[in-house]
Amino acid sequence: MRPLFALLLVGFGTAAAAPVPKELRKPDDKNLIVGTWKPVSPKAGWFQFAADGTLQTWNDPLRSSEQAWTWEVVDQKATPKRAKITLVKGRSFECVYELDGDALKFALIMYPQKGVPANVEEHPALQFFDLTRDKAGK
Repeated sequence: MRPLFALLLVGFGTAAAAPVPKELRKPDDKNLIVGTWKPVSPKAGWFQFAADGTLQTWNDPLRSSEQAWTWEVVDQKATPKRAKITLVKGRSFECVYELDGDALKFALIMYPQKGVPANVEEHPALQFFDLTRDKAGK
């Protein structure tokens, strides 16, 4: 009876240590965020995230006042999730974000010395953006 138990234990240990198949892994937020996002509220602008991490922003659908940034997911397992946004000219901001299907909320941390906020929401110490995916692909 003991050899059978040992065989089962070894077999179970091997199966438990096997890598998770690619189709069962949780998708990376870096890929899920790719696309054009439009503002939910008039306070936000438009955002276009590319697969290479570049980010274009503008104030209206006609793309006036564009700015070029990079977006880097820092920790998608944290609560709230963390990212870093950098203006091509060099200024960087830590961000917190929530990505839920076609809804994206993120906030630039304007005063990092005060710590990371517990929630992604409007707050005087954050620059908050509430967006929805633009399915028309502008």
